[in-house]
Amino acid sequence: MIDPHVHLRDWAQSAKETLRHGIELAWNCGVDAVFDMPNTEPPLVDRATVESRLFEAERIVGALGMPFHYGVFCGATPDYERLEELVELYHGERLGRNGRNVGVVGFKLYAGPSTGRLAAEEPEVQRAIYRHLSALEYAGVVCVHCEKSSLFRRRSDGSLDWDPTHPRSFAAARPPEAEVESVREQIDAARAAGFGGTLHIAHVSVPESVRLIEDARADVGFRISCE
Repeated sequence: MIDPHVHLRDWAQSAKETLRHGIELAWNCGVDAVFDMPNTEPPLVDRATVESRLFEAERIVGALGMPFHYGVFCGATPDYERLEELVELYHGERLGRNGRNVGVVGFKLYAGPSTGRLAAEEPEVQRAIYRHLSALEYAGVVCVHCEKSSLFRRRSDGSLDWDPTHPRSFAAARPPEAEVESVREQIDAARAAGFGGTLHIAHVSVPESVRLIEDARADVGFRISCE
C-alpha cells in the first residue's frame, strides 16, 4: 500500500512531524511506501537539499530494518538551472533504482498558496515551469496543488475572508471555481508546452474538476491522473 501524499516536515518544522515518526507510523499501519511533499523549511527546490533529505530517509529506514520505500517530490520553480539539476537527480535517483529504498518520484507545483514558500501563483510562471520541463525532456510526474488565489473570497482590505477560530471558513474562502479554473489552466499550460510527462492533480474536491480531467484523458498522448 502506498500513501502518495504525506508531509513529513522535519528540520525547522519538526514540531509538526518528522521523518522517523511518520515512517514508523506508516509502517505500523500497513503502509509500504510514502511520497513526501517538498514544502518543507527549507524547501526541497535544489539538488543539495533534496539529496540531504534522501540521505536522512535512507538512514532512518535502514536503521529500522524495514522493507519500506520513501519517495519525495521536488518543488517546481521557474528557475531553469535548478530544474535542470533536479531533473538530472530524478533520472539518477528514481525510487527503486539500483536497489535503493529511497528516491525522487517527481515534481510538485503549487499553483496556489500553501504552507511554505513554493507558491507559483502567476499563470505565466506556471507556463514557464511546463516549458522548462518540456525543454529538459522530463517525462515523469508533475503533481499540482490547484488553487487560483485571484478567485478566493476576500474582505474589503484584500485579506482572505476567513477566521482561524472557525476552521470551516478556511474552505468557504476558497469557492469551487478557484479549483476548477486552476485545473483548467494546468491542463492548457501542459498541452501548450508539449509536456510529455504525467499531470497529476492533487486533492481534487470539485465534480467539475473531475469532468475536466476525464475530458483531458480522452486526448491521445496526454497523460493525466488525480487524487
